[in-house]
Amino acid sequence: MVSMVLIGFLGGIVGELWVNSFLLPDPYLKFKSYSDLSARIDELVSNQGIDNSISSRDKILTEAIVKSRPALVDVFRFRDLSKLPNTSFLPGDWLGFGAIVTSDGWVVASRETVKNSGDFLLRLANGQLVKVEKVVLPKDSEVSFLKIERVGLDVAGFALRRNLVDGAELMVFDNAGATINGVQNKNFNEVFLDKDFLHSSEKFYRQILLSGEGSKIVGSPVFSLQGTLVGFVANGGKTVWPVENFLPMMKAVSKNQEWQKPYLGLKFVDLTEFVNPNFPDKKGVKIAVDGVAVNSPAFGKILAGDIIIRVENEELNENKSLPEILADYSTGTTLKFWVKRGGEEKEIQVEVK
Repeated sequence: MVSMVLIGFLGGIVGELWVNSFLLPDPYLKFKSYSDLSARIDELVSNQGIDNSISSRDKILTEAIVKSRPALVDVFRFRDLSKLPNTSFLPGDWLGFGAIVTSDGWVVASRETVKNSGDFLLRLANGQLVKVEKVVLPKDSEVSFLKIERVGLDVAGFALRRNLVDGAELMVFDNAGATINGVQNKNFNEVFLDKDFLHSSEKFYRQILLSGEGSKIVGSPVFSLQGTLVGFVANGGKTVWPVENFLPMMKAVSKNQEWQKPYLGLKFVDLTEFVNPNFPDKKGVKIAVDGVAVNSPAFGKILAGDIIIRVENEELNENKSLPEILADYSTGTTLKFWVKRGGEEKEIQVEVK
């Protein structure tokens, strides 16, 4: 109950900050410290004589919400309220959350949020409703991009999966509010059978496994307690697709370019996932039998049984997978692959398509 009260009055305070940011001179727009707000929260609670009933957990969650909220938007199904002056949004009109990623109005949201075609409205943190002018749905992606006509927006920072540690705490937003969840495994890949170890160079497979309740809404945004976007809830609410999977797409979309996923044509097993004494070195990926597609860029250059240990200057390990590295490059780029073959290390150049 205390958390609900705090979140309620924080919405008013955040709204006040947003109004001030539009009305006050430029120096105020550079205001980034939330220490004053934290002090006001503590003072208000103390004056009401209920300070002892607020746990440190509540305070952590409250401060994390305040940091995240300016870049968080609500996504609604479009309703022309100007023609319906005595109505409002219905519960079914709310579709989910998105996060502002460019100051000129690009918003990233889960593909699940806008899976049904149509027009959409975004509600900004200051309460303004803005019509979405453009929707981009990159092929084979878990996210969507929405464009509104606004400038000077607060944007979300990013927390990369490789910079997280197991046990870290994250904040999950859904229609019930925000909850704190732990990182159980930042390198999670759901495995039931041996075939689940086989991966494609064109498909992301590492997720973040949550240790808490997760979210009932697939597509809910997940933030660090520092207010930076970690990713979006997937897999029935228990895992998170990390934000770095989508960064190359964001760069292309923000430049009004079509993002094309680089193609290499490999099937492999990731040695970092193996608990097997035959693979004492937990780095690199081993190309599977028949793991090089015919007529692919890698055909005739990379062979079955090769172990790729580096691409350019990036090592393949728990922090960076082969699909993640490839996604950072444009199609038509020639890359250097360092492979182990027959006890020797070789440099092989391949142009990704």
